[in-house]
Amino acid sequence: MNTRIAKSLGLFILMAGTLAATGFAQTVRVTAAATPAIVSPGSTVFINSSVENLTTTNQAVTVTLTVNNPGECMSAAATNIGSLLLSLGPKETRLSTLSVNVPTSSCSGTYDVTIMVTNSVGAVLAKHTATFTVTIPQP
Repeated sequence: MNTRIAKSLGLFILMAGTLAATGFAQTVRVTAAATPAIVSPGSTVFINSSVENLTTTNQAVTVTLTVNNPGECMSAAATNIGSLLLSLGPKETRLSTLSVNVPTSSCSGTYDVTIMVTNSVGAVLAKHTATFTVTIPQP
């Protein structure tokens, strides 16, 4: 009797693990890169991104781009670049290049560019962070 219970419990754990692994499948993939990787204040950085629907159904998503200043720097660089609503078809990939002007008052350091994809209820489906570095030229 104890052997039967142990086998049943083992089978239950195995099935629960399988269901949990497939229940949280990624439905969207996002990638990004900042070019050039090193800039000086007053330059332009290009954010090349890709948002890919990994499912066989349509998905309505919101793509939000933010830039985080390094440390305690009080830079004039915009932190929330903006949001875009997308309707992605099955297995569709959208490519985008966005230019970000680096203000002349920007501080030296590494800036994080975060692209977050959410669904209609605000749940995060995918997130990716790219970086670029601002260096102030020495006279």
